[in-house]
Amino acid sequence: MLVLGLGAGSIPVYLQRILPDAIIDSVELDPGVIDVSKKYFGLRETRTFRLIESDARVFLNRHVEPYDIIFVDAFTGSYIPFHLMTKEFYQLVRSRLAPHGVAAFNFIPEEGLFDSNIRTAKLAFDNLDFFTSDNRKNVIVLGRLDPLSEAETLQKAVAAQARYKFRFDVSLMVAEKRMRFPAGLKGEVLTDDFSPADVLAASGRRYRREK
Repeated sequence: MLVLGLGAGSIPVYLQRILPDAIIDSVELDPGVIDVSKKYFGLRETRTFRLIESDARVFLNRHVEPYDIIFVDAFTGSYIPFHLMTKEFYQLVRSRLAPHGVAAFNFIPEEGLFDSNIRTAKLAFDNLDFFTSDNRKNVIVLGRLDPLSEAETLQKAVAAQARYKFRFDVSLMVAEKRMRFPAGLKGEVLTDDFSPADVLAASGRRYRREK
């Protein structure tokens, strides 16, 4: 597994606890964040867990070995860095997935930026699933290499919950938190040559104040 963006390390810590045999690489750009995670949140590297100081995209460009699951949870403050939401980035993530792999993206449902992100990610992933968080401030988007019906996805979630006994019942999450593919997307496709993320983010700031 690969986790892009560390924060307090809650994702890799939980994955280590529930899947002790999983090999996990966690990539973080800011060395200060890594230091804080070690000092205050108890993160420790082990034989199955590596902390890597690097830009997420630079790491993917240099690290060609595939991952079964890639989590993209990288933010600068409350914004996703612009170079981590372009067509070229999503295609790079897809190219680093093993057969049957899945990428998980943490998006903020701002109208303009969210629409652009979805339209852009769709160019790399034919199969996208959408799940809302409890507070509805985030949308988790799964980009899958394999097509799965909703019934097949739920069946896999039930089997995974029975096997791993996740703290949060993933079968209920799949059943209750799934969103339909957003209709009427109006955002621009974002590329390395055209990524007006600053303008879209400014719109998002207004969106959050009004909500």
